[in-house]
Amino acid sequence: MSGQVPLNAAGEFVGEDVEAQLRQVFTNVSNALVAAGAEMKDVVKLTVFLTDIADAAVYRTVRDQFVDTDNPPASSLFQVGALINPKFRAEIEALAVI
Repeated sequence: MSGQVPLNAAGEFVGEDVEAQLRQVFTNVSNALVAAGAEMKDVVKLTVFLTDIADAAVYRTVRDQFVDTDNPPASSLFQVGALINPKFRAEIEALAVI
């Protein structure tokens, strides 16, 4: 799926806190998977974009609440200069096998 950003179902920005943003991004990924008849365990690859690599530890903590930590999906994590909205600190693309 294309990049998911920290907007809730109503299209509202969830706030500056990177943990809240990541939680919303993973919720969006999960909801999109459910809508397609899948779930997080079907994700085989995550591509993660953070505006500050120092947030990688927070990312891993949040990720581990959504994925099977015994068999996590492959992932790539990149620090980027900016995302589409300057308030966004995280964006995640997911590839799932359904």
